[in-house]
Amino acid sequence: MTIRGRIIRFLKYLKNLRTRFKILISILSISTIIIVGQLLILTRIYYKTYYEGDLQNFDYLVDKFESFDYIKYVKDQARDQEYNLTKNSGTYIDRDYIEYLKEKIDDDFWKFHWWPFHTHYFHYTFNATEESQIFFTYNNNSVIAGQYHDSRVIFLAYGYGDNIWEGKSFINFSQVPYVSDYDPFTESSTISLNNTILIKMELYYHYVRAAFGHKTCRTEQFIVVNSNYQIIFTYISYRSGCFTTI
Repeated sequence: MTIRGRIIRFLKYLKNLRTRFKILISILSISTIIIVGQLLILTRIYYKTYYEGDLQNFDYLVDKFESFDYIKYVKDQARDQEYNLTKNSGTYIDRDYIEYLKEKIDDDFWKFHWWPFHTHYFHYTFNATEESQIFFTYNNNSVIAGQYHDSRVIFLAYGYGDNIWEGKSFINFSQVPYVSDYDPFTESSTISLNNTILIKMELYYHYVRAAFGHKTCRTEQFIVVNSNYQIIFTYISYRSGCFTTI
């Protein structure tokens, strides 16, 4: 082979080498983009739980009220409406719902996600405080409001027509007296509850699966118990529930 032929052959080899190098760079670039994208997505797939309170027997309180049978006791406040708490639906918080969401997110964490804005997480807070005095407003059908001793609002049910109050509640009438006015379902009473424990449970869940598919749940519930850990009342906010386009 002549020197000219060898040079031409070498130049063709370099050209092929450059082409292969470009293909390799492209593959590496695409792979890097995919890997970095997945790593960024993983930062948005998580859950956080916060347990706040330095009370004696705090762990017992957590176990008791995360395991409470809300479906059995808590009813829709509005008369003549169907009671609609459903399991693992975002309408109330219990341990099963928390574990259900954890399992979904743990499973999602190990999947490949093509949508770059995929998001899946929840934040949950269990807060318990001792209260020397709170004011409780209610009637024989509904929890209406809770206030701290300095008049700050703990929660306030939404009311409409004929004193019907939105939300879901359980009132233990072995711990508080029945309202004895002319119409105990529309008249209300405000009483002072002393030396109680106020438990607030809040959960926010957010799931974005694709460009136009998402689910967001907000759940907020309150429990007041006496010094013997007996429930005085439970209230699940009327704002609790889910919005979804999935």
